[in-house]
Amino acid sequence: MAIKELADTPPKANLMKEIYQPLPKLTAVVDWDALDAATTAEQVLRRFSTALERADKNAIADTFLADRSSYWRDTLAFTSHLRTFKDREVIALALIELNEQRRIDGIALTPGLAQIVTMSETLKWIDCFFTFKTVDPQATCSGRLMLLPEESEDGQVHWKIWTLSTWLTGFDMYPENEELLRVPSKPIGDEKHLRTDVLIIGGGNSGILLAARLKALGVDYLVIDKNPNNGDNWALRYDCLRLHTGKSFCETPYLSGFTRITN
Repeated sequence: MAIKELADTPPKANLMKEIYQPLPKLTAVVDWDALDAATTAEQVLRRFSTALERADKNAIADTFLADRSSYWRDTLAFTSHLRTFKDREVIALALIELNEQRRIDGIALTPGLAQIVTMSETLKWIDCFFTFKTVDPQATCSGRLMLLPEESEDGQVHWKIWTLSTWLTGFDMYPENEELLRVPSKPIGDEKHLRTDVLIIGGGNSGILLAARLKALGVDYLVIDKNPNNGDNWALRYDCLRLHTGKSFCETPYLSGFTRITN
């Protein structure tokens, strides 16, 4: 019997095509010097929160850009996965469906972080962060908005969401305790049989970071690696450490000052 292939909902994006899309060029007239980024961000976030609470598809879509593509990137908060949604109609439908499952509550702007970002004379935006809770599962999450001005047919300027990012910060029932990271791990010894909750194969960057997360959660773990010393997978391959990606991509949990050390 032939297996029926179902279409992706929303359809998959062609990253090789999307990456070459031009950045927006602002046409709306805005007095950036007189603009209060925090107040504007609060107003947009309030409209978004109200529309989501009412499950109003048109109102949700109206908070996003209409004359160009808008995006929503979720990391585990709504989708329990890594997902990107494009265009406001698709985003609105996805938000309504996922909110019925997760039941979002307590959306609040993070004080003191709203700011105006200038890339060029034709591209400026408001950048802000917010927090929220989910009921099922009970979790704390964070989000980020990048807002652009959009001029309507009547000449009025309205602030709309260009990109929305959401991510899971932590499960409320399983809080992290960073004090545990300061406690030495128990010695392994010469036992032939070891009992542990999690076995991590490979003591490279990802393995060590996973071990740190598990330790903060109070989960017993064991890391094994073919090399005799921690960091040998780097030290035996490179003469020095050079970060080839942006700092924000190199930040490690519990070690936020790492990028300053490697500058």
